[in-house]
Amino acid sequence: MKNLGSSLTEQIKKSPLPIHAIAKKSGVTRVAIHGWLSGKAIPSSKNLDAVIDGLGLDGETRKKLLTLADRVRAKNPRNRKRKTSEEEGTWAVQLAKQVDGRKVKIEVSESPFWDLLLHSNAPSKAKPVPVLIRLVVESFEKLFTYACEAKRLNRSSWIAVVVEKVEPHRYEELFACHKIKIMTEEGLGEEFGIQLKSKLGI
Repeated sequence: MKNLGSSLTEQIKKSPLPIHAIAKKSGVTRVAIHGWLSGKAIPSSKNLDAVIDGLGLDGETRKKLLTLADRVRAKNPRNRKRKTSEEEGTWAVQLAKQVDGRKVKIEVSESPFWDLLLHSNAPSKAKPVPVLIRLVVESFEKLFTYACEAKRLNRSSWIAVVVEKVEPHRYEELFACHKIKIMTEEGLGEEFGIQLKSKLGI
């Protein structure tokens, strides 16, 4: 499978526009684009979108390039402390206290990539499920990166992202493809057959 740099290089070579014209049209500097092509830099979705528009690429090619960029970010996560991380840590601990250990074993994580790790006692659900707690989703791109890394490190088949309210977003198809499930506490409880209260008063 081609990587982002080689795939983007291929599309630029097909374009009738020289790279400086593509840069001008997209509002992204030539230096930034060259960094993506060489693999020395990772584009944001916004800037990559702009270059894709500048190249006039079709929907399928756009999706392919955005997916490749997401994979690069998943392999190179940026560990930045989020504004709500302390409150989310409290939420995670309180949620863990509610879980019936006879049905599900739960661990509070010290990893920056996930907050809880659930082990179902059901034989059909042998692999652990990482859980990310998010009071606020500041960036679905960053959320995707963290979720993919949590899945990879735990060899999990899917991951749960617990939020106060599930909202529609532009990456729903991508999240579904990678089995990243955004749900409320109630949804997590239903998934594992356990009772969880709502909003926990944090």
